[in-house]
Amino acid sequence: MDAEATYRLYEEGKSKRGQWDDTWDEIAYYVLPSKTGFITEFSPGDRERWAKRFDTTAGQANKTLANHIHMALCSPSQPWFELYYRDHELNKNDDAKEWIEDATERMFSAFNESNFNGQINTLFQNLCAFGTSCLETTFISRPREPFSLVFHNIKLSNCVFDIDQHSRVDTVVQEYETTKRQALQMFPDKQVFKDIKSDSQKVKIIRCTYENDKWDPKKKGAKFMPYIAKWYYEKKELLVEGFYEFPYMIPRFDEVDGEQVYGEGPGILSLADIRSINKAKQLEFRKYEKAIDPPIITTAGGVIGDIHIEASGNTQVRDVRQVAVMPGIDVGVQYSIYKGDELRDAIRKAYKIDELLVPERKCQNPATATEIQIRYEQMQKMMGATVGRIEAELLKPLIQRVFGIMMRHQQFKPVPDEALAAAVDVKYLGPLAKSQLSHDAVAIERALQADQVLGAQDPQAALVLEKEKCARVLYDRDNVPASVIRSEKDVKKLMEAQQ
Repeated sequence: MDAEATYRLYEEGKSKRGQWDDTWDEIAYYVLPSKTGFITEFSPGDRERWAKRFDTTAGQANKTLANHIHMALCSPSQPWFELYYRDHELNKNDDAKEWIEDATERMFSAFNESNFNGQINTLFQNLCAFGTSCLETTFISRPREPFSLVFHNIKLSNCVFDIDQHSRVDTVVQEYETTKRQALQMFPDKQVFKDIKSDSQKVKIIRCTYENDKWDPKKKGAKFMPYIAKWYYEKKELLVEGFYEFPYMIPRFDEVDGEQVYGEGPGILSLADIRSINKAKQLEFRKYEKAIDPPIITTAGGVIGDIHIEASGNTQVRDVRQVAVMPGIDVGVQYSIYKGDELRDAIRKAYKIDELLVPERKCQNPATATEIQIRYEQMQKMMGATVGRIEAELLKPLIQRVFGIMMRHQQFKPVPDEALAAAVDVKYLGPLAKSQLSHDAVAIERALQADQVLGAQDPQAALVLEKEKCARVLYDRDNVPASVIRSEKDVKKLMEAQQ
């Protein structure tokens, strides 16, 4: 893809995205007030940005849902994924199993030592608000710095997407706005910036990343890698990069019928209620203002001098009987409060807050593990399609990308010979994923309890269940490390020795 095609794709993409821009800009204003406006620019701390915001329900609900998704899918406090071999026989091999577990632990440490947790939480906030988000995965590996993963949230207003014949995003055109000084740090040997006099002057650079139709594994060089990125300044090529995996992940909260690129989130679904509650709150404050400092009516010439409405103010009038408070200012206060509560409930329902939060119980013990597990199961039922989409469009390509980066930069132990050409897959271990896999574990635990009762009555009933297989399934569901579990061969040897 040359410069002309890249710039044309970017302009066409912005034009197609135009139907979303105004909506996203309004959502950014009401739901993500601390962030820069989507298409309307605000400087940090701009007072006018807060002037028309009168209710925080949507912002709090958005952050609460994003935090729940973050903790449920990729909590930083515990492993949230596990690598395993597609060849099940390799999963029984001790050396191969220990290597894949060690690789998982190293990846988890690399995630936690990077900026991942902060960036992924921001991504989930954007995903809940806009319905679409974009994360770039890269790394730092320099002589003066140790290897480190780096993640960037890409602002939707600065990029456009294109899809392949399977409706998968395979092209991202991104606009970078940097200073001349930063541009020279990125491209130190380029002379295209020499006409820019000030180091602080803004420079717009375009980067186009796409699937390379000239990919050839037999040839070396960026131009023959599976994915390629080209940098341009004023249609002049600055740099060509190559990638083994697509560096961008573009998850969607919900799919929109007829829309193949962008998704829909709770922020869009509840936008009408968000507008209404802000307007209702604004009118309510005006009503409070009038109740506290009411307007007055009087006859012409009834007031001598100025009206003093400050504390201990003394206003002189000709006849106090001719001065009165404006009637009707206290009408409908209760109704406005009731209507406001109704709108807040509608916003909370769109964000599923009441189903996610365990109700507070005053003077009682905190929620039990069983109650929390039930909450995760409810979350799975409510957000099953969304969770599946996040796993497919975000987590799986993310883990594949990080695994490839770390493998190429020798961040793992040497691979055992038997696993050199093995295909690796991902299993998710977060609380929400565990709730999906807990049903068979619960069934086995119940069967073992029944086995004890029935076995006492009939010895043959105790022979129905294969206890060793039951134990291995339970240990697998509880993610017990393979290093502390005896292999089938070792168990067989122990049994023979006991005989």
